[in-house]
Amino acid sequence: MSVPVLTPGSAVVFVAGATGAIGFPLVVALVERGWRVVGTTRKREGAERLRVVGVIPEVVDVYDRGALTACVRRHDPAVVIHQLTDLPYGVPREQMAEAIERNNRIRLIGTRHLLDAVGDTPLRLIVQSIAFMYADGPIPHREDDPLSSPALESFERMVLDSPHDCTVLRYGRFYGERTGVDRVSLPCRVNVTAAVHATLLAIEPMAHRVYNVCEDAEYADPGRFVAETSWTAAAP
Repeated sequence: MSVPVLTPGSAVVFVAGATGAIGFPLVVALVERGWRVVGTTRKREGAERLRVVGVIPEVVDVYDRGALTACVRRHDPAVVIHQLTDLPYGVPREQMAEAIERNNRIRLIGTRHLLDAVGDTPLRLIVQSIAFMYADGPIPHREDDPLSSPALESFERMVLDSPHDCTVLRYGRFYGERTGVDRVSLPCRVNVTAAVHATLLAIEPMAHRVYNVCEDAEYADPGRFVAETSWTAAAP
C-alpha cells in the first residue's frame, strides 16, 4: 500500500472522538505541531472546546452513517485517528456490564460507519485498542497473542482488513490528566500524556500493524513499539 509522505500543514488529520481523555490532548498536540485538524464530538459544547484550541469541530453522531460520511468526505483527510469509546471513568460496578456493551457497540458499529465513510482511498489509519485484554497464557503478552474478548478481536480485524495503512495501538490503562485517575497500581498502565506522544509517533509509517503501548512490561510487552520509535513512558 502506498500513501503520500505526510508533513504538518500538508494534510488534514481527522480525529474521531476528539473530546475524550486522550482525544482532546491529542488534537491540542497535533495543532501545536502544525497539523490541520478536524475533530468530531457528539455535543455542541464539545465543539466550542475544540474551536478554542484551533481544531475544526464537527458535531456528528457516528451511528448516523450518512452524516458521518458527508463529514469525512467534506474534509478529505490523509490521516484518520480513531479514538471512539463509550466507557467513561468512574462507572459503578453494577453498571459496568451495560457500559462495556455500549463500548463494544461503538467499536463495532461506529467503526464500521467510520470505515464506510472513509471509503477505499488509501490513507493512514490509527486506531485505539486495549493492551490489558489478552487471553490467559504466558506473560508478558506480545502482540501476536490471542485476545480474551471476541468483540475486541472483531473490532481489530475489521480495521486490519480495511484497504488502509492501518496501525492498531493497544494502550494500557489510562491515568493522569482528565482521566479521573491519578495513578494505576495494576500492571499494563500508561499515562495519557505518554499515550498521546505514542499516537503522534504512529503517524509515521510503521513496520508492524499492532503495538502494545504501556509503561511497564509486567503483563504486556511494549518492546516492539519502543524499539521502532524510541518512545518512552516519560513523554515530553
